Amino acid sequence: MKKGLIQVMIANIINLAIGLLNSFFLPKYLSVETYAMIKTYTLYISYAGFFHLGYLDGMYLKYGGKKLNEVNSRDYGADFGNLIFMESIAGAVLAVSSFFLHDPIVLAFAFGMLLNNIISCFQMLFQAVGEFRLYSSALNFKTVIAFLGSIILLFVFRSDNYIPYVVCQIAAGIVPIVYLAAILNKRVNFLTNVNIKWSAFKENISSGFVLMLGNFSSTMFTGIDRLFVKFLLTTTDFAVYSFAASVDSLVTVFITPIAITLYNTLCKEHNPEKIKRLKDMILVWGFIVAALAFPAKWIIEHFLTKYADAIPIIIVLFTAQALYAVIKGVFVNLYKARKQQDIYFKQMIIMVVLAAVLDAVMYLIFRNGISLAVGTLITAFIWLAIEEIGNKDIRYDFRQWLYLVTLTGAFISSGLCLPTIIGFAVYIAAMLALNIMFMRKPFITMINSAFGMFVSKLKRGNR
Repeated sequence: MKKGLIQVMIANIINLAIGLLNSFFLPKYLSVETYAMIKTYTLYISYAGFFHLGYLDGMYLKYGGKKLNEVNSRDYGADFGNLIFMESIAGAVLAVSSFFLHDPIVLAFAFGMLLNNIISCFQMLFQAVGEFRLYSSALNFKTVIAFLGSIILLFVFRSDNYIPYVVCQIAAGIVPIVYLAAILNKRVNFLTNVNIKWSAFKENISSGFVLMLGNFSSTMFTGIDRLFVKFLLTTTDFAVYSFAASVDSLVTVFITPIAITLYNTLCKEHNPEKIKRLKDMILVWGFIVAALAFPAKWIIEHFLTKYADAIPIIIVLFTAQALYAVIKGVFVNLYKARKQQDIYFKQMIIMVVLAAVLDAVMYLIFRNGISLAVGTLITAFIWLAIEEIGNKDIRYDFRQWLYLVTLTGAFISSGLCLPTIIGFAVYIAAMLALNIMFMRKPFITMINSAFGMFVSKLKRGNR
């Protein structure tokens, strides 16, 4: 698991560096309207997973816990062929629809959805069988190519038209598809077995459809605040909120590897005490990573002042991410590992409805972006509480809840009420004190583990 975490973490750090440049270059040099349209495509493409109807989720469950050399080439060849068939039909329908809607973003989505889901077909296999190096390669290629294209458009052609930037994001998916297909074919030899297998449609969709709905609901849950801003507030409000959500990816870069690598581990690990120890360390890690909000705040204050209104939104969203680290890293993966898709889906429906209701109430009362971010944070607390009630064997005790609530208060007050550098120092001091008081054992375990991995890498380097 440590090896997988490191591999995915390195990939995400590369994505972080590139994402930071994108997050700060594009809004700085593009008009607010152009940036808003690019982020509209980004919002839409996050829902691409719905269009495989759970096929990839069924495949993910089927291969979960196996090794790559245990994957049958005929089975995966049929899975790959079936996916291409499905997504080509869905893409064609969306492309035709875009002409009736007169919406270029829908047309872009038709092509982007097809390529994204083909990449996901590889990524889900790599994730399920624990091949995180290959998973990381899929992640890096697309990000690097899209970034280079955007930089050329921005500084060479000086384009302020959103269409070339969106086309660049779509085209960036072609190279990783070719590369990953070639690499995987050497290991599994699936390309010679690509075909349409009708029984596989029934098998994978029947087992994965509910999980897909749960994942789709999770995506809806994650993006529902942006949908409210997109359709109920101004274009400027949407650009500001989307910028805040982009900066929020600072946290997800360090949280996502946990969710990705833990699934394969939880397929094999059933000891509640070990899972609880992992859960404690993930909570500590979530609040450590949240400290990245302060450097982001400083950069905005000094270099991106036109997006200064995003700062309070960023602080609140970063807090919610610390909770999502536990929810998605542990509880959601447990649903998948235990094949409890039905329970997961019902849980997500409840959370989406709750998030929509809270966001609607916040909008009606305050009518601004920060209130919708607060609604997201409240929903995250409620979601965590529901999961805690339903999982007695790995439930937090009073001390851990006191740690969580107190540190949340310290983070928000330091981020919103104090100057950036002072607030950063105060939060770090509060976090260290609370870790020693309430989470000493997981905190020390994490330090020792990190030190051990560093020494191990150093020794290898000296050899």
